[in-house]
Formats: sequence, structure tokens, C-alpha cells
Amino acid sequence: VQISAYLDNVFDVAALMEDSETKTAALEKVAELEDELGH
Repeated sequence: VQISAYLDNVFDVAALMEDSETKTAALEKVAELEDELGH
């Protein structure tokens, strides 16, 4: 539950970012975290 809330927060921050490169980097980081959590 805590991890889910953390990821939701990351997505919220990314959604608020106006700089597309920063948003892309944030979403890539989230994808990396999800990969690690999936193993």
C-alpha cells in the first residue's frame, strides 16, 4: 500500500511538470522502480 501511494505521488508530480523531458525522465524512473519491485 505504501509503495502504491508513493508511485501515485510520482505520477502526480510528473503530471504537473510542464517540461516534457523532465516528465519523461520521471516516468522512466517510475518504470525502473516498478521493474525492481516486480522481481
